[in-house]
Amino acid sequence: SCGDIVTNENTLDSEVPSNVTTGEELLPDSSGNGFFEIQSGTISFIIHATSSTSSIPNFISLRDPNKNDYSEFDYGTKGYSGFFVPYSPNYPLKSGIWSYRILNYNELKIKKRINPLSNLSSIKVQPYISGSDNISLALDIMKNIYSTNGINLEVESTITLDNKYSDVSRYFHNSLTSEMVSLGDNDKVNLFFINDYTEVNSGLFGNAPGIPGSQGLKGSHNGVLINLSMHKRNGPLDNQLLAETAGHEMGHFLGLFHTTESNGIEHDPISDTPKCSFTSAIQCGQQYGADNLMFRTPWEDSLGNRIGDQDNLTEGQIYVLKRAMIAK
Repeated sequence: SCGDIVTNENTLDSEVPSNVTTGEELLPDSSGNGFFEIQSGTISFIIHATSSTSSIPNFISLRDPNKNDYSEFDYGTKGYSGFFVPYSPNYPLKSGIWSYRILNYNELKIKKRINPLSNLSSIKVQPYISGSDNISLALDIMKNIYSTNGINLEVESTITLDNKYSDVSRYFHNSLTSEMVSLGDNDKVNLFFINDYTEVNSGLFGNAPGIPGSQGLKGSHNGVLINLSMHKRNGPLDNQLLAETAGHEMGHFLGLFHTTESNGIEHDPISDTPKCSFTSAIQCGQQYGADNLMFRTPWEDSLGNRIGDQDNLTEGQIYVLKRAMIAK
């Protein structure tokens, strides 16, 4: 359901007060090399690396106090890279002095989550829509997918957007896309349901501005796009598919990767997600993770007929979601 996530100039990013209990500090500019301390009791942290030149900030290394390097899963985008820890139970957060080396950035800002975990974590979600399609059922299904997996979504009333946002570019550095996404609040997952992408035959069901998105940082990387035109089957919306796409892109925003990439070789960093060496959901089937919310394509045949639902998350994926910067 995703394509290349290549985005964003940083001209619209700015910090705003947050309802999330976090610490926040600038990391000093020392030619891309430095240190920071993670205090005992910290749940998670995210480093926001921004650039005003449309270059891609690139984490060369990010080492914990034991010198273990976490940077293998750096996912940079134009103008912004967010690095979230822990992105897997296999790469837990450790207290002490961390070191980093990064290239192609303007400013580094670290936010630390110190509010404790709860048995039922909650995440605020703000839907936006351009057009008159009814997405209420899809939002209910999406909320149920997450609640079944132990995450409560506080889905707020849908906000209708100006018609100028009906069709926008998939690229978050595009001025209109940036303008729209920057409407979102910094303490929520902002879902932007658009009519279609302006790129001809994009073939995208939706896309996110990075893995993760800019949790806690208001601006043009602070939301995901969902393409309504790709979810219509002979006219009406396929609400199950729409719910899965919205939940999938939300997963990226919160720090989850595809379980298996298109080459069948690359996999996410979470050990309990099913791995599949095939490239399609039909080939992989339930045994190899086609039913997982973060599988890279819908579970359909070549004609668009549904094979099964993608509503499963593993304990490792839930571990990451519960530690998201904007979760409570």
